[in-house]
Amino acid sequence: MQDKPIVLACSIFKHELELLTNDEDLNFSTQYMSSMLHMDPEQLDNKILENKNNLLSNNKNIVLLYGDCCPNMNTYGKEPGISRTIGINCIEIFLGKEHYRKLRKEGAFFLMPEWTLRWKEVFKYELKLEGEVAREFMNEFHTKIIYLDTEQIEIPSDILNEIKKYTGLPVEILKANTLELKKSLDIALRELQINRK
Repeated sequence: MQDKPIVLACSIFKHELELLTNDEDLNFSTQYMSSMLHMDPEQLDNKILENKNNLLSNNKNIVLLYGDCCPNMNTYGKEPGISRTIGINCIEIFLGKEHYRKLRKEGAFFLMPEWTLRWKEVFKYELKLEGEVAREFMNEFHTKIIYLDTEQIEIPSDILNEIKKYTGLPVEILKANTLELKKSLDIALRELQINRK
């Protein structure tokens, strides 16, 4: 009997993906990598290469649950025994292409629950955005912040207020279910059936 495929995923999806591991329509196991690897695409690339080579050598089939987050992502997704979810980033994967593009055109900056809890690490230490520079930068490119409430953690209202004050942007809360994520995974898992090692 063939082992379950491994969904090699960014940890930004962890809470939401765990919900789907019990879905009768899907059949997979999970392995996560830190979402902070996005701050260094080359390091993320190396980690994906290392993990996918290890899994393939153990005769595992893989679904990459990632957007275009590192230089060789598209190449990895076309290898035998591997498929990849469709979407340029985690937000598009989660919201679907049309909804994501509409909100982007409105100037939205998105926050998933995990990065909201780690916002200081992202803004201050990784992006080096502080004080007036942070406000100017965010307001130049964005009109609002949208927090995706996936209902897996309590809405961190105090943190969202801090982010609002820090960036000078209004914060909206958008209820987001796992429907598009499930759809994307389902397509990738079906593709894997065709593309098995």
